[in-house]
Amino acid sequence: MDLSHLVTIGLQRPACSEIILRKADLQRQALVPTPSELDTYFASTGAKTLLQKVFTVPYKPQDHADLQHLLAWMELRGEQWPELAAVHGGPEIAAAALLGNAVAICKGDLSQLNEKLHEAVVVLRTFFAQSTLCQALMRGEKLWDVAKVERIFSHASSPLPRPMCGHSRYTQLKWVAECNQKVFLSVDMREANLSALRIMAGLVDPVLCDRISGGWVPLLESLLDADAELFRASKPLREIVLGGIERTWLRQQQDLCGVDGVDVALQSVDGKTLLQHALGDETASSEKMLLYRKAFKSLRGRISSAYTQVEHRIIRHVAAELSALDGLQLFAIVGDEAVFMLEAQSLAEAGAHVLAVQGALQGSFADDVRADLSGMFRIEIFLVHDLGQDVSAPGGRAMLAMTRRLTKCGEWERFHKLKGVRKELTDEDAMALSKAMRAVCSSNVRGMV
Repeated sequence: MDLSHLVTIGLQRPACSEIILRKADLQRQALVPTPSELDTYFASTGAKTLLQKVFTVPYKPQDHADLQHLLAWMELRGEQWPELAAVHGGPEIAAAALLGNAVAICKGDLSQLNEKLHEAVVVLRTFFAQSTLCQALMRGEKLWDVAKVERIFSHASSPLPRPMCGHSRYTQLKWVAECNQKVFLSVDMREANLSALRIMAGLVDPVLCDRISGGWVPLLESLLDADAELFRASKPLREIVLGGIERTWLRQQQDLCGVDGVDVALQSVDGKTLLQHALGDETASSEKMLLYRKAFKSLRGRISSAYTQVEHRIIRHVAAELSALDGLQLFAIVGDEAVFMLEAQSLAEAGAHVLAVQGALQGSFADDVRADLSGMFRIEIFLVHDLGQDVSAPGGRAMLAMTRRLTKCGEWERFHKLKGVRKELTDEDAMALSKAMRAVCSSNVRGMV
């Protein structure tokens, strides 16, 4: 990555060799790190800051006291282990470009970037919280019911076969060793939480549906204007925003009158007060505190649980439809993803299965929504490589999935996925993992991906 643009904002970029020597010198001197502005925005241990989460920045070394060194260190890690910088999922290696771009736009002012990020989260959450759909979900009104999802299907769902691998066994990768070198097909929803909200809104809230119909990035551009450029490439931002709508809605409520699940004794209380008591920031009598916590428990997941339920309902319908195709065995259903084991010995055979899946997906939705909804799904094929336990997170196994994704224009996008590895890697961990990946890639005799 080229960080030369940082020079224009007063952040000189040292050469990689200089970084390595300087780091080694600091280690030899065993310098005690001093508090700095950088510590406010990027933690070395403990809870990560919002900036770290949104820009997927790993814990910074404690001897880095300025932004220049942090960015140079992040860039160096990407150069040292390019295999890790290019993977989807796995360790946080390739974060320098995203953060460097945002820093440049804010002319090196971290406080400004942090302020803009928090403002963006508030604006985005408020947009959703004030929609007719989310207002109804939070108040417990009968506008939405998951049964309405049946309207988008072309016919009633077929019986869902029992998956070969259970949810827990799949997510813990306990199946990887026995499935090494096998080929799988995966179907999941693009921008799953936003797509689910869009489907819900299409059935009961046309105003919201129209605003989010273009996807996440167009929504950012319409709500954040020029600041959208700071965050457009951040997937975690969407997860953070859509996972916190309920609290934003609560903070906006002057009272809780008529809200289902809130005791009569609390209905004159404003939402911010309920939050403060439920989260322990304020105290009251034990009886009142119990009411606060009970009300918050009832309210805290009303929106996220509703769209998650839609994700699950849709993927189960899709999985049942695709299970009827020849050569596909339902392997696992995890969240918004259905995974199938393929009977394929070549890339051509796997590609034929993908085209069959694409056709079946389109046929599973009603005529009036088919063109729109079938494009919400990603179809991938991947070849499993067991990386064992030497480079895995404690108590598990690591997996490299050589993947091909069918793009909307009909081309193949090729990349690697890592699962089961630590999110935070020491230099020794990164070196071992990179070496293991190179060994696998050089011995890929099947040529599937």
